[in-house]
Amino acid sequence: PDYLIFATTFKNLRFNFTDLDNQETRELNLLRKKLCQALEDSSRNPIYSLFEIALNKPFGIRAPLVPILVVSLLKDKWHQMAFYSNDFNLADLNATMIYEILNHAADFYEYEIYSLTAEMEEMLKQLNEVFCNENTVIHPNIIFKQLNQWLLSLPKFTQITVKQPENYLQFKQIVKASETDPLAACKLMLDLELTKDELVQLKETLISFVDSFKSIIINETKALFGVTNSSEIKTKYANYIQNSPQLFELVELMEDEANIDKYIFKVVGIRLEDWSDITCDSYFATLTQLLTVKDEEAIRILNGDQVL
Repeated sequence: PDYLIFATTFKNLRFNFTDLDNQETRELNLLRKKLCQALEDSSRNPIYSLFEIALNKPFGIRAPLVPILVVSLLKDKWHQMAFYSNDFNLADLNATMIYEILNHAADFYEYEIYSLTAEMEEMLKQLNEVFCNENTVIHPNIIFKQLNQWLLSLPKFTQITVKQPENYLQFKQIVKASETDPLAACKLMLDLELTKDELVQLKETLISFVDSFKSIIINETKALFGVTNSSEIKTKYANYIQNSPQLFELVELMEDEANIDKYIFKVVGIRLEDWSDITCDSYFATLTQLLTVKDEEAIRILNGDQVL
């Protein structure tokens, strides 16, 4: 029923959706000008202030029709607007919220008009191409919402570690911060000056980060043991392995790098995907502790070839 009412309204008003500045109904033309003027006069205002223009004289439009007419008359402006509730960014502004604003005269819902430079539009287009496989410029709200979802789909360790290049860390921080202010995030992302090829490389690196870090773990573990091959550990530390069933089990797993996931979990009890940088420190501290042996009441810590 609501759809039929609105469809009939647009039909009766001979609403021009293709050329919003040229409506056959004089009052619609005037309302369009008043709404556009309001956007020009102030870049940020309560959304309800736009509804008030249509509700009050000289228009006096019935309340149920106000949101649909205002939204339609500003159809070409919405992609230039960000929305906030109590200063918190809204990724979406749906029909239910719009009518709640009208019914409660809620002035804590605000819009902000912004303009994108050519550089920003190109940057948004590249982000869309690389991360969403679409060749268009889209609203910062939408692209950063999708970037947030993409980042959250990655393993926890990839998301939170600082063991990555500085510009990768900045990229992740900007995406996370975009939840509260996508417009500010848009400007910060532009400042990173990442080319499309660099964005592709960043994406691929973050996707494969956990697998790549396994190689780092293997190499740094060998360095801790002072060997170049995992198979050397059993011979070099035979006496210590003999006194430590746990170390023996770990060395057995280490000899076959295909067991790296089981080995890592055995050391710290947490999958690499769920690590934090603190877990990483704990991993090496645990190995060092396992290389601690008692000899005539003295504690000796093995670090490579040296006894400390």
